[in-house]
Amino acid sequence: MRRAQQLILIFVASCTPSDPTPMTKDELMDPQACASCHPAHFAEWSGSMHAYAADDPVFTAMNARFQREIATSGSDPTLCVKCHAPLALAAGATTDGTNMGAVDPKLHGVTCFFCHTVSAVADTHNQSLTLATDNVLRGPIADPAHGASHASTYSALHDLNDPKSSSLCGSCHDLVNGHGLTVEKTFIEWQASLYSQNIPAVSQTCGSCHMLGSVGPASTTAGAPTRRVHDHSLASFDVALSAFPQSDAQRTLVQQTLDASIVAKLCVNQPTGGPDVSVTLDNAFVGHEFPSGAAHDRRVWVELIAYDDTDNQIYSSGVVPDGTSVTDISDPALWLLRDQLLDGANQPVSFLWQAFGANASTLPPAVTNVPTDPKFIHSVTHMYTAPLDVARVAMRVRAVPIGLDVLGALVTSGDLDSSIVTAMPTFDLAGTKLEWSLAKNGFGGCVP
Repeated sequence: MRRAQQLILIFVASCTPSDPTPMTKDELMDPQACASCHPAHFAEWSGSMHAYAADDPVFTAMNARFQREIATSGSDPTLCVKCHAPLALAAGATTDGTNMGAVDPKLHGVTCFFCHTVSAVADTHNQSLTLATDNVLRGPIADPAHGASHASTYSALHDLNDPKSSSLCGSCHDLVNGHGLTVEKTFIEWQASLYSQNIPAVSQTCGSCHMLGSVGPASTTAGAPTRRVHDHSLASFDVALSAFPQSDAQRTLVQQTLDASIVAKLCVNQPTGGPDVSVTLDNAFVGHEFPSGAAHDRRVWVELIAYDDTDNQIYSSGVVPDGTSVTDISDPALWLLRDQLLDGANQPVSFLWQAFGANASTLPPAVTNVPTDPKFIHSVTHMYTAPLDVARVAMRVRAVPIGLDVLGALVTSGDLDSSIVTAMPTFDLAGTKLEWSLAKNGFGGCVP
């Protein structure tokens, strides 16, 4: 995680200080009302997955299938929509998210008003947030600007320097299905990590990593002071798959986030007919497991290719043709990072509401900075067997936000257009692109 920086916002809804007329709740609920005074924050949010959450065709498809299968899911019908369109649910504009096309766009997604009116966190999962009814917007500064068109107040839940702020994020980013299985557990993972501990220069909150800071005015209101402001793009792993503002910028941010996440090491020993190539991945800079969030949908794997001294390919693992799901290739040596969901008979299933259990294959986060503690080492190593005439080995880690097998199942059930499958990108993590050669590194050598 990156060093925590204080999130400072000035909550004003009119850029005309001489016009103190309070905005109504209906006006405050519209993100467009924030744009005139907070154009940078609004622009960042408008291209984020928070803004996209209710319009995401994958959400729409999964929720449609979930509603059809709800009788066997044991779940509340609001399980999906309460995080993807919480304000629409709270306003009574929807009961299950299936009518979002008819819901006022200002209620779509995770909006400014929703986040900044949270006054309490009732539980750690399934969006158990309490919204204030006083039209006062919550934020992290003790001296907010006054005389604007709405009131504001300090809130530790919105202060990136306060660990309580992670509980606000965690309430949506931990999910328990109707069978009692925690299918998304990013907050739980963070709580178990080194970064949740009260250690100076180490402690990090969700926002201190996902809302990077800069110095500048938080508002275009006349006389607005310079503050430490933070990016509301909230880039992580997921990307927009249909027409959406700033899609290219979003993918660039996701690529940068992934590039900085994992450290890799590639070692090759003298071939003996047994495992002699090792790949080690270290979840060095992430405050939770990797992959996290909807880890049951994520597909992250190692591609490894060996060549002889004439540069002919003589071995490979994890080579996935374009348009093919990594789960469909026949590869006994494949190193695939994901959570595999299981039904009541321990058989694989694709969707979170179907699961009674899961087999996890993810990279753990750092949990201690004490070198003598056995838990100090949190990297994971996977072994491969190279041919005797190996002269060069190249590797990289590849990542898909939602597996093509999951998307394909939604296409097959008639819930998703096939064009969405072809829009899904594959990211290559820059920090994991390594190459060993016999001439340069020798047997027993490692890179980097």
